[in-house]
Amino acid sequence: MIVTKLAIVVGVALFGLLCWMAVDGITPAAVLLITVGALVVLVGGGNWIGGRSSHSRGRPPAGGGPPSSAYVPPAGPPAAGPSAGGPPGEGQGPPP
Repeated sequence: MIVTKLAIVVGVALFGLLCWMAVDGITPAAVLLITVGALVVLVGGGNWIGGRSSHSRGRPPAGGGPPSSAYVPPAGPPAAGPSAGGPPGEGQGPPP
């Protein structure tokens, strides 16, 4: 909590210094302020439009439960080997 407050105070002081420098005529400070401001608006707007609600953090996502009783898994591939009905030796690797 103390680190967060310290970061906010340092950030506000740095922002004030950059504003003062931009008003004083230092061009890189104005460019930096505009760039950082645009990034904050774009990222914040993207989170606001498409972000998740903070109220749903404790809930599991919809449809994430176990499959229903009507679910039938697909059949696996047929077993290879002499008992598969083909000629002996088919589907087997080289002899040891």
